[in-house]
Amino acid sequence: MKDGVNRSQTTATELSAAPRQLMRRLFLIATDDPVRRTINQGLQVVILGMLLLTVSAAVWSVTAQGARFRAYTPVLLAFIPLTLLAFWLTRRGGSGGALLLLAAATIANAIAFLPATYASPPVIHVLFLLPALIAALFISPWMGMFGALLQTAALTTALVLAGATTPVVLTFAVVCGLDLVGVMLPIMVVAGLFRRSLTDMNQLTTRLDAQVAERTAELHRQIALREQDISAIVHDIHNRMAIVRAEVDELLLDAATVGAAPSTLHASERRVSAAIGAVGDLVGDLRTAVQLDHAALQLDRDPLDLELLARRVVDQLSIQAAQSACAISVSRHGALPLVSGDERKLERVLANLVGNAVKYSRQVPPTRRSVIVTVRPANMGVELLIEDHGPGIEPEALAILGQPFVRLASARGTDGMGLGIYISRGIVELHGGRVSFSSLGHNYGTLVTIWLPAAPELVLADPAT
Repeated sequence: MKDGVNRSQTTATELSAAPRQLMRRLFLIATDDPVRRTINQGLQVVILGMLLLTVSAAVWSVTAQGARFRAYTPVLLAFIPLTLLAFWLTRRGGSGGALLLLAAATIANAIAFLPATYASPPVIHVLFLLPALIAALFISPWMGMFGALLQTAALTTALVLAGATTPVVLTFAVVCGLDLVGVMLPIMVVAGLFRRSLTDMNQLTTRLDAQVAERTAELHRQIALREQDISAIVHDIHNRMAIVRAEVDELLLDAATVGAAPSTLHASERRVSAAIGAVGDLVGDLRTAVQLDHAALQLDRDPLDLELLARRVVDQLSIQAAQSACAISVSRHGALPLVSGDERKLERVLANLVGNAVKYSRQVPPTRRSVIVTVRPANMGVELLIEDHGPGIEPEALAILGQPFVRLASARGTDGMGLGIYISRGIVELHGGRVSFSSLGHNYGTLVTIWLPAAPELVLADPAT
């Protein structure tokens, strides 16, 4: 059922996106000049509007009564393919479409309108400004004057061909030229200012893009250098620790050969192993933090029982808890769904957070040293609570908890680099979960809440049932 709903939603999304894709393809301009691209996109809108008007006028002229109106039909029908050709030329990124539209509009005006409509009185209709406007806005401002003179010449020629007398033709040519040129001067100024604004905006955008690209490249370079440095440090530490381990093993072997007490040898080996393990954990935290910073940490997901994972971690920490006289326990409430997660990384999260609870419990009297881990179903997932009765966290410290390389005042005297909580939160969030911390303040303990989404249709039964 869900798959059907998802497919329906996907289909609806694709259908709604189809018109937008069609419009983007329709208004695609093949040029790298952003000013020309903007101008041509505006011209495309004008052309589509003219095409719609021309088609409507052609239909009207065919259905109109009287031969006078039907005489416009051939002109209108001839104008339609010219308009489509102008649109195609506009898509190519040059000014050819505007030139073709200028010529077509000039000739159409001269043919479609009777000379008597503009010769007496000699007042220039708004429609006659169309070629000049096209030239000024979509070719160049100074071309507006050319468009006005071209329209004047076309209308004057139409008058001559209609048999007008020479005085009428001359009078019309002078008045027509003055009217068109007088109107075109302010239009040319506005068109020039508009084009200059577009050019200035383009130059500003280009400079900003260049600055952003430069800063981004520098940032990537710094990040790459830092990652290389950290990787080199990690590699060197591993190599040195391997040498140290080999040397210690050889010393222990030599000590056993000369008859050193086995208990002394075992104690020394445990201390060395613990020190090497601690360094290895710090190196691992550093590497994981770098991967989180670069969104490069990968998860190997499998269905997991979070309760079993928690019990395993608590068992691993039981010796540390016993040495600190800290009671530690795990409880489960309700039927738990499995979670889909990376077992090793989630184990690292629990080891960090439960280990912190045990570690900081040393700062309170032994009677208060306890850590309770609770696993329960919650909100379509599994919630794991880690509650301790340790020193607690002040409200101002909660605000910065989890930032990398930041350690709270309560962490003084304990080992670590301030990465455990940062790494734990990042790993849980990669799983689609969340981690939160709460505390009533100093000496009131801390509650850590981890929530992870359930894996679909995988639920463990409640043993109580």
